[in-house]
Amino acid sequence: GFDRIAYYFYLSKYAEFADTVFLIVTNKDVINLHYFHHLFAAFGMSFTLHSFLMTRHVALARYST
Repeated sequence: GFDRIAYYFYLSKYAEFADTVFLIVTNKDVINLHYFHHLFAAFGMSFTLHSFLMTRHVALARYST
C-alpha cells in the first residue's frame, strides 16, 4: 500500500544523497545548493515519513477501541 511506496520514496532520497557524496568524493563539481538539497531532502523525508506513520498508528490505536 501507501506505506510501502512512501518507504521506497524515503529510501530513494538517501540514494540520491549517496550519489551526491560520490560526486564530491570523485572531485566532480557540485554546487552547495545541490549538496544541501539532497541532504535536507533525505532528512526531511525521514521526519515526514516517521511523523506520518506515528500519527497514523496513534489514530488507529485510539479509534480502534
